Amino acid sequence: MIMIPFIAPMVRLLSNLFKEKRREIDQPKYLTPSAADFPDTAVQAVLQETLRVYDNAQGIIIHALGFRKSQVFSDQDLGAIATEQKKINRLDIDSAYERSIKGLYSAIIAFISKAVFHGRWSSRGIFTTCGRQISRWLKHSRM
Repeated sequence: MIMIPFIAPMVRLLSNLFKEKRREIDQPKYLTPSAADFPDTAVQAVLQETLRVYDNAQGIIIHALGFRKSQVFSDQDLGAIATEQKKINRLDIDSAYERSIKGLYSAIIAFISKAVFHGRWSSRGIFTTCGRQISRWLKHSRM
């Protein structure tokens, strides 16, 4: 009975101390409405955003394998680094995909459907093929 008046303040205090962290979902940087109106700009925007998807996927795969990008792109022997690892790296590839790949890829597809393309880019197939291939890499890295 003595603690009843303190319940509400304790709930507020503990709620503020233990806030759930929301993971931010990557948003497109280059896919603007004005870029969709100009064919050359649209191509460049899609290429830049596709490179971001590639970089994110590469980072996820490298992290899932227990390495850092600096190790992979150096002259170090990855086999030696792998044998020196003392713990197994746990990464939820599905949530990393949701956070870093899916939204960007969806935005690329939506942008491609609205943008105007001419010449060799008019088929739009190359853009969707790249994103699909990146998604496959991530699915295979889970196995």
